[in-house]
Amino acid sequence: MKKIVVLAGIFLAILVIAVSATLLVPDPGDTADSCPPPPTSIFRLANKDLNQSHSVSVIINDGSNTTLANESYDLAPGESTKSTFVMTSQNATTTNSYCLIFTVDDSVGSEISVNVSYYAVPELHIDPTKGGVIYYSSVLTGDYGCPLEDQGEY
Repeated sequence: MKKIVVLAGIFLAILVIAVSATLLVPDPGDTADSCPPPPTSIFRLANKDLNQSHSVSVIINDGSNTTLANESYDLAPGESTKSTFVMTSQNATTTNSYCLIFTVDDSVGSEISVNVSYYAVPELHIDPTKGGVIYYSSVLTGDYGCPLEDQGEY
């Protein structure tokens, strides 16, 4: 009987230590970095011309027409890329405007206004039959598991 009581005591002590250790380990959901910055940080550009490669340059302006970045791409037929420039909205309830000025193969130009919201990534297609680069859609990215009230401003 004495042996059972000692074993039960040891088991209880191990259980208390295990529960305490579990409570001391921080939950990744409790850290400030667990909620990533707004997912709308890029735009996608796809070459929908399946017969030809295209070189594309883009000037990225903000809503007040200030140039923020210049980027260039060489895209094979059917290839797509993501911008390296970070476009964001401030939080889940705001939308920022950007103006993208494209030049395809040093001649065909397109000027596209995009409203960047928290949950969408603009997708643009190179389609010379439709006049260069066209705005195709906004791809929803989801909320990354972060409740809106916890996302705040970034």
